[in-house]
Amino acid sequence: QSRYVYDVLRRVCESPRCNHGPLRVPPPIVHLDDANTYWQTAWEGQSLSKTAKHSDWAIFFESDFAAQIAALLAALHQIDLENIALQAGPSLEQVIAAAREDRMNIIQFLPQRSEELQRVQRALEKLAAGWHAPMPRLIHGAFKLTQLLYRDDQLALVDFDAVACGDPLYDVSEFIASLEYLNISDDVPIAKINSKVEQFLTRYQQDVPWECARERIAFYVLVFLLGKIHSTLKKLEARASENLPGALDLLTKWLKLAEGYQ
Repeated sequence: QSRYVYDVLRRVCESPRCNHGPLRVPPPIVHLDDANTYWQTAWEGQSLSKTAKHSDWAIFFESDFAAQIAALLAALHQIDLENIALQAGPSLEQVIAAAREDRMNIIQFLPQRSEELQRVQRALEKLAAGWHAPMPRLIHGAFKLTQLLYRDDQLALVDFDAVACGDPLYDVSEFIASLEYLNISDDVPIAKINSKVEQFLTRYQQDVPWECARERIAFYVLVFLLGKIHSTLKKLEARASENLPGALDLLTKWLKLAEGYQ
């Protein structure tokens, strides 16, 4: 996939929307065909998530980074790449299948929570029924805190391995899920997270011409949370494992939101 990613990155960086505003992407330099490897310009920053973690998340939650990230993502989603064949992003069927697999794996660890997890699956399938596919856009495909670099209050986006043409709310929701799960992985108070989620969504909606349907966001967030819970159990992550009851509460919260939007 390296040649595909290199070609897409090169076109992204040629866009007037890139590196002239909120969206910064280190430009690719060269592709080494024999090694299936590409080189990018160095961007002398540090991981935003690691930097924020070292500050007990103060750097993130006491700043306007959530709004900056929303503007960055909105700019990416509005880049039109002509004459380049983007791979298709995850289909609705693939998303539902991934959620089903994560749910079944979680039940093997937590059989006593089978009923509530099945309720989540039924809600996902009900939300997906009759769902009209949105206008596909350029998406990052793995948009979360760990894909952002930080330097002098500026942000840059990296790791485009999953770049595709798909639903822009897929990216929006994966970022929201990565914020929500900080309550489980890092004990960040949920009130702080809720405030930043709303700030992120408000700015993103301001910057794009399409509707940010909350039921679609709730759908995807549920899917990503299932994946994160399964990952916690599989990797035996100590702090997150201790907070698993809270993770299941997050599922309940977003399930109620999803059902309320129906």
